[in-house]
Amino acid sequence: MTAVRDNLVRVARAGNGAHAGLIFGRYLEEQTEDGKKRLFDHTLRACRNAQGIYRLAWDRWLEETRDLTSALFRVQTRLITGLGAKGVLETGIRLHHTYGIPLIPGSGLKGTVAHYCREAYPESPDFPAAEVRQALFGTAGNAGHIRFQDAWMMPDSLTANGEGLLRDVMTSHHPKYYAGDSIAPHDGEDPNPVAFLSVRGRFRVVVECDVPGPEGARWSAFALQLLEEALKTSGVGGKTSSGYGRLKPDKPSAKSR
Repeated sequence: MTAVRDNLVRVARAGNGAHAGLIFGRYLEEQTEDGKKRLFDHTLRACRNAQGIYRLAWDRWLEETRDLTSALFRVQTRLITGLGAKGVLETGIRLHHTYGIPLIPGSGLKGTVAHYCREAYPESPDFPAAEVRQALFGTAGNAGHIRFQDAWMMPDSLTANGEGLLRDVMTSHHPKYYAGDSIAPHDGEDPNPVAFLSVRGRFRVVVECDVPGPEGARWSAFALQLLEEALKTSGVGGKTSSGYGRLKPDKPSAKSR
């Protein structure tokens, strides 16, 4: 572990590469505010520097999924997935395992739209919501017919102004209460700001159905429509009650086609 950490330190300080996820999850020189600041600096730089190799992977993925139902979405405020993931800090973030680039897990998209459907479309004689949800998402014993792929971030978003990985902060005004050291929250506690990373930019969402032909295409389009409603109103990821995770459809650029 010492050799791995030393290599991470050397590469991170050089500023010419490395894996953003590996740096953020394993590399921390010291448990101080300055140490955390340097960790964020190295992570952000590594993510931007990966744009070139990530674009090659994006192009391959784009070609492989070209015939599937897809759409581009833009984050309206900020997005955070994997906030509770374990690492060297008290906050985490979900990054692509191979490239260290922000992504939205397909499981998160599926859970978001499934929850939205339960709330927005209750059972009625004209709309057998339970049967539709079972066909789309499955049950504990049977898989559904729709698969939501991981949503990849557009390569241009990694270096665009105000997009990509961004610094963020949340402030707990009742740290003792949340830690269980106080019976009730009160105004005498000191605020506790916690730095973390969030995301802004464009993501490509891909939906596929295991039913072949036009019928499967109609189900995929229906699932994507439901997902669009869910992302716009409920959001995906963490801190959705604070306005995070809202996405809206975005027009494709020449590079995204």
